[in-house]
Parts: sequence; C-alpha cells; structure tokens
Amino acid sequence: MKIPRKIEKITTDSEQEIASQLLDNHNEHISSNTKEGDVHYAFISVGAHHKMFTLWTFFSLRRFKPDMYIKTLSNNLTTAVEKAIERYPTMPIFLDQDTVFRRDEEDSWKFLNFGKYRDRHIDELIIEDPEYVTWLLKENQKRGMKREKLSKVGQYLLQNIEYIWEVWTKYRTKKAEEIVKTNTKQFIGVIGNVSKFEVAVKNIFSIRDFLLYKMEDKDGNVIIKVGKINNKFISVKGTNNTDDEVEVGDILKFSSDVRAHDVSIRYPIGEKQTKIGRISKF
Repeated sequence: MKIPRKIEKITTDSEQEIASQLLDNHNEHISSNTKEGDVHYAFISVGAHHKMFTLWTFFSLRRFKPDMYIKTLSNNLTTAVEKAIERYPTMPIFLDQDTVFRRDEEDSWKFLNFGKYRDRHIDELIIEDPEYVTWLLKENQKRGMKREKLSKVGQYLLQNIEYIWEVWTKYRTKKAEEIVKTNTKQFIGVIGNVSKFEVAVKNIFSIRDFLLYKMEDKDGNVIIKVGKINNKFISVKGTNNTDDEVEVGDILKFSSDVRAHDVSIRYPIGEKQTKIGRISKF
C-alpha cells in the first residue's frame, strides 16, 4: 500500500510498514459491502494542522455529505489502524490519499479561523462538540440577518441542520443519562395512575399555541403541565391574584394522571420531570 505523502512526514518507516500490512490483511479478508451505484468504505486521515489520525467514512448516497467524520483515533499510525479495524471489522479501510484535509481555496472555509477550535475542520466538530456547532449556527444566523447573508459556514450548517440536530440529540441524551444518575430528585406517582399534587408554580412558558407550566413540590421535584390550567378545578393560594389566571408563585392543589417520567436533554440537562395530563379536584 502506498503511504500518502502527508502521513509519511509524521510516521516512521516501521510504522508505515506495519500499518500497510494490517490494512492489506484486513481488506483482503472482507467483502466490500458495495451495491450498484454505491461506495461505502472507511479511511484514515491526518489533520492539516494537528498530528492526530482521524477516522472517516465515504458513502456515495449519504444524505449529509460523502466524507463523514467518525472519531479521532490516535497520534500513532499503528494504533490508529488497529482502532479503525476494531470499529469497522467488515468494511474496507484505506489511508487517505490527501482528499479530506486538502486546504485549497475551495475548501479552506471549512477550517475555523477563530475561537477555541481554530484550525479544526467543521465536520469533526459536528461529531465532537455538537453544542458548539449549534451555538455557531445561531450566531451565524444572527449576523446573517444583519448582513442579509449567511457566511459559508452558516450556509453549510443550515443545509445540514437535520443531521446536526440528530447528532445533538444523541449527544445530549447520553450526557443527560450520565447526569441523572447523581440527581437526587424523584419522579412522582406511577405512569397511568392518578396522583395528588401540591406544588408551587415556578415558570410559565408560551410554546406555539400552548402554555407550559413548570412546577415543584415541597421536595423540589419537578412537575410539567402542557395546556392552560383551569382554576375551577384546583385550589389556589396566590399572593396578588385578582383574577382566575394562574401566576408564578401560586400554590396549587389538584389531582392529575401521570403521563410520563422524562429526563430533560435541554436545560437544565438531566432534570427529572413528571409530566401530567388532565387536572381535576384535589
């Protein structure tokens, strides 16, 4: 196997020989997993400005983009190859022939030239730090409204917003699952059963055409209600209430069926939330 020129510069002859032998043996003993009109394989590349080997896949029909960043492997070529084979035991794997990180005029904008991720490729960041990428998209949209035009990075992220949202959701879900393990708050009631609640209204949000009430019981456990609360079915103790509207700070007593026990992937992430349905008298 021919070693790409840029990989040659940061590896020894023995590393190159071992890497080539490992990949040749790997590719020789697997089927290519290709269909007519499709190409699907993995390749190992090295960044233009950092000596870390990264794993990518190529799939001609991928809805996101042909060159898809998977993970950072190692700064050692042999270790990188071993990890790549472990990740994709049934897929052909090659060393990148300088296709991903070729920094020409056409693709140079994909390397950030600012902030904590200066000189990093935007596709790497979509996987490694989707929260930063979503923030970057929002900032680009704000500036784009002022300038009446999005930057190239902003346009690129907007075109792939569905994929970014998918990665962000998986990232936040995994993070929430880790945080909730140390969360001392509790879910209330049994899903499908009716429970009694005495809660304080902490926040009221307007979401599209609905109101969302965020409430807490005396132990700080969170209860969520979507849809306007009708006062005639509840006991209300408010400080300055002069009408029938429920306000932040009110103390409410009512019965309701428990619809779900959810863990928030938004803010605050990892928060346990008991979601309730139809409200009736206490």
